Amino acid sequence: YFCWLSAGETNGWALVFDNGEGKGHECELDCEKNTYLFASHPHGLFTAGVVNNLILSESALAKVRAPLVRFFINEFLITVFPLIKDALSSLGFVACTAKNMKHYLSKGESGCIVVGGVKEVVLTGNIDVEELYLRNAYGFVKVAIQSGASLVPVYTFGESLATGPDYLPFRELRKKLTYKFDFPFRSLDLIHRWGLCFPRGKLTTVIGAPIKVEKNENPTREEVKALHAKYCDTLLALIERNKVAAGYPTQVTRLV
Repeated sequence: YFCWLSAGETNGWALVFDNGEGKGHECELDCEKNTYLFASHPHGLFTAGVVNNLILSESALAKVRAPLVRFFINEFLITVFPLIKDALSSLGFVACTAKNMKHYLSKGESGCIVVGGVKEVVLTGNIDVEELYLRNAYGFVKVAIQSGASLVPVYTFGESLATGPDYLPFRELRKKLTYKFDFPFRSLDLIHRWGLCFPRGKLTTVIGAPIKVEKNENPTREEVKALHAKYCDTLLALIERNKVAAGYPTQVTRLV
């Protein structure tokens, strides 16, 4: 964690609020009055951008008026290893299950999920092309409807390349293996500063305007699909509006 803080300070990691085209960049989120489900992209290897720029940032939490934002992470990480579990739990991290998400969101606690999960890790590492595992990811949308939490799109520029480009061959085979074993098969630049593997480069996290959600404990498939489509369009527009300022003017974003 302290390595990440150092990397962030050295490389100018930043948090940007985008309220929509022509609506300014002042933070309009208020976790004291509303409940939000921050949906973050892409996963990368560490999800360092959203963690460092929002979840563990005192200044960012103050801006969104939240004592903490629950971070829903891979259940394996927070249940198998006792010491890791205790450390992550102390930071407000909880296992990413539908039950947990609905529990905290229904209590009025805002939370954050990295939608693509492990399946998205193998998609990262491409220069000028960003592939997001989102086309068939409906679970987070359904939970948002069931809990009535507003959906907030979050995107971090630089996350995909924070551990270097993916030069390994047999990408399609590695994708299949990743989906089958729930483990990322991709190349890494393992040795960075101090001989440790952690993110490098500038990570700019952009938080969009919330999409208001009407609570419905039993949403139909059509309702979930409609909100999912709206979310996808909003996310892509958010990326397009900010990619030049973030230093990625030629980036093409695809949903897979």
